[in-house]
Amino acid sequence: MSINKKYIQNIKTLIASNKINRALREIQWLVLKSISDDRYTAVIYDSPELDQLCAEIGIRIANKILNKTELATHNISKHSIVIVCSRLQVSGGHTRVIEDFIRYTPKRDVLVLVTEVPAISDRIYAEKTLTELGATVEWCGSGNLEKRLYWLDNRLLSAEPDDIFLFNHHEDSVAVAAMQIAKEANIYFYHHGDHHLCLGVHLSGAEHIDIHAFGYENCRNKLGVANNTYYPLVTKDMGAREGTIGFMNSGQLVTCTAAGKNKVEIKHEGSSYIDLIPKLLSFTKGRHIHIGKLSRFARYRIRRALRQAGVERSAFIYIPWVKSVWIALHENKIDLYISSFPITGGKTLIEAMGSGTPVILYNNPKSRVLSGIDLVYPSAFIWSDEDNLFDYLQYLTPEKLLAESKIARSYFLKYYRDELLGKSLAEQVHHVPPPLNPFNTSKANLLIESRFSIKNMDIIMIVKNALYFRLKYFRSLIMNRISG
Repeated sequence: MSINKKYIQNIKTLIASNKINRALREIQWLVLKSISDDRYTAVIYDSPELDQLCAEIGIRIANKILNKTELATHNISKHSIVIVCSRLQVSGGHTRVIEDFIRYTPKRDVLVLVTEVPAISDRIYAEKTLTELGATVEWCGSGNLEKRLYWLDNRLLSAEPDDIFLFNHHEDSVAVAAMQIAKEANIYFYHHGDHHLCLGVHLSGAEHIDIHAFGYENCRNKLGVANNTYYPLVTKDMGAREGTIGFMNSGQLVTCTAAGKNKVEIKHEGSSYIDLIPKLLSFTKGRHIHIGKLSRFARYRIRRALRQAGVERSAFIYIPWVKSVWIALHENKIDLYISSFPITGGKTLIEAMGSGTPVILYNNPKSRVLSGIDLVYPSAFIWSDEDNLFDYLQYLTPEKLLAESKIARSYFLKYYRDELLGKSLAEQVHHVPPPLNPFNTSKANLLIESRFSIKNMDIIMIVKNALYFRLKYFRSLIMNRISG
């Protein structure tokens, strides 16, 4: 499906008129409008037209910089590897993946350039963590998108890297456009924003990296990305589950989910995580530990429902952040990891398997990528409704959990152990992704003429999407103090 032609023509006119900041903002606006609309989640993944417009902008600015008689490169350090990203945060898997890349790259002089186009980063945490791994971190200062593009272009030019790894957020038109000045380097587009429209999917001249089996198949066979490669998601092996931890030690089930509100509080036609947890605890009579930030309203809803169901408040344990989910699963003697829904978290799912914790997943009928079913061992239980889930839980025993613990750990060692990424980076070893698992879908047809039509939508949904989109867009404008 292509972007409405009037939007494309408008951006082309802006570029021709040298209104670069407005053109970059228009591209950002279109992507945010798409990813803020629930109908397009895991339906629209790419836009060749927007990628081409980013390239046109990038070429125009690169030529201006390269045509200057003198380049401001004095007293600027050079780095063999540059990682370009949009934002670094304490929570979530995105920053963890960048940490893994720094940890396993054979070249230690790594420079991380952060555009902060979406919003300000968790700078103190990120800089401390990445510098401890040996990287140098530089942040774009205040300024509009055009100024950020000039900053990034000049920094890439002066760094003279051999390799550039692009970890852009979906809407970061600056990061994608800047790749045009780096023609002497090997460019790698890391496709982590793969459940929404993301800029850079069709970045010309870049090696396209996919990180799970469905993404690899989808990009190659449906999106027309030729010769894409697979780099496995990995995490540091923190050790197998010790036998002394046991399972169901209190006679009741201890469950856990690790995810932020962006994965569990979003609107979904099927099961709701916030509504399910009180029902789960009422059924199991055990405990559930949530790791990751939830809104105050979500926590209020959970505790109110617990009170109404006669379940003790202590049955639900809320932990906003932990340094290692893996260690937390061991320390809290978790019996079963319930992957977040309606959107799963790939990195934490892999940590759970590596820790030897059995996992179960929700079958999101809209998309297998939202379910995460292609990340896990084939025998992992996949539930579709509450009755289905509770029926499975009532027959769990310590013996069954122990057997599945060993399966989870073995699957991690086969597909996600940390040295596999090291081989990809150091030896250019191209791994084969795990096989696709069976998936049941009931995805409705989208009756749309363009990516941004509003036909067949409830008026409340139209208003919600419009507000959410505008809040994200204006947050980018305000927090980055954009001028002009």
